[in-house]
Amino acid sequence: MYYLPIEVQLDILKCLNFDQLFSAKQINRYFLSLIGQYEGELSRNFFKHIEPIDIIQCEFNYKIVEIGSDLVKFPADDKLLEKWQAALNEQLPLYLFTGNMYGTEEDYVLLLVEESRNLIVKLPVYPKNIEELQIIRFWLSQLFFCGFEFVVNEHASFNPEMIKLLFDNDRNIFTKFQTGWAVLNYYNPKLENILENNLIIFECLVLVFDVECVMDQYNVLFKMLVNEGARIPFIYFEHPEHPTLLNLIMNHIENSTDCQNIVTKIKFNYFYWPRFDLSERAKNIEKKESDGFSFVKYEIVNIHNSNVRFSIQCMYTNAENTSNLIMIEQIRGQYIKQLI
Repeated sequence: MYYLPIEVQLDILKCLNFDQLFSAKQINRYFLSLIGQYEGELSRNFFKHIEPIDIIQCEFNYKIVEIGSDLVKFPADDKLLEKWQAALNEQLPLYLFTGNMYGTEEDYVLLLVEESRNLIVKLPVYPKNIEELQIIRFWLSQLFFCGFEFVVNEHASFNPEMIKLLFDNDRNIFTKFQTGWAVLNYYNPKLENILENNLIIFECLVLVFDVECVMDQYNVLFKMLVNEGARIPFIYFEHPEHPTLLNLIMNHIENSTDCQNIVTKIKFNYFYWPRFDLSERAKNIEKKESDGFSFVKYEIVNIHNSNVRFSIQCMYTNAENTSNLIMIEQIRGQYIKQLI
């Protein structure tokens, strides 16, 4: 194959699936370089789910596959190696840990879920030498070329500082995970960095609350809601402790002079707030009772621009007189799905 024209070699590689391409990369550095050069034209693997988890949570059999050390080596110059060594000295972690953890940090592995199998990748959480950084870089470069249905970072996420260090503005590698849904803990100290530099979200961002927010954090989330509509079509807040963020966004959609960049679909779920009062500006109010729950739907029109309209849907538990779910969705001529 080495003596075939490059066009013929590329045609042969296009006949291979992702697993076969991955195996071919391990033959030698020539195939690793060739496949890397034309990766954008070759088969892309798709995973249903990727998540750093505690190995104790793995309730299935798995095996460890060794990758030849020569294949993962990246030709780093002296300046980059100096940066890498400084990071090693500072014990820069691969993962950032947030929320409730299971076990210890060193027990965390990367879970990849396909249709028919679960894969486990064990990477150094605190790399100790240049070779371990090379291994991490190799695996990240493979994952950046994949697509995902769910990227789950509820308890741990890849450290954006580690990604920036390893790829050091390498323009040949797109250092963003491409996913339909992303699940993150709102308490992640690098949340904004991760969303801006390491994720492309096509459908929904889920933010999980497991501790109480302070006002500064609400302001960060509010800024995201009113400015990131072009990048994030839907944000889902799970288990929010207080309605502070809801009050901020409701005031914005009613009174702001600029709703151009707002996230067009926002959901608050799994909470027990006092019953949410209808706005004085509520229009087209609809109500329904079913199985101990009350459902209310209405519209809000912005005071500065009558073309800026939002549908508000609420679900209440009658016995406890509490709110359980609130959906806010911008009306742009589309059909708004009912809660029930």
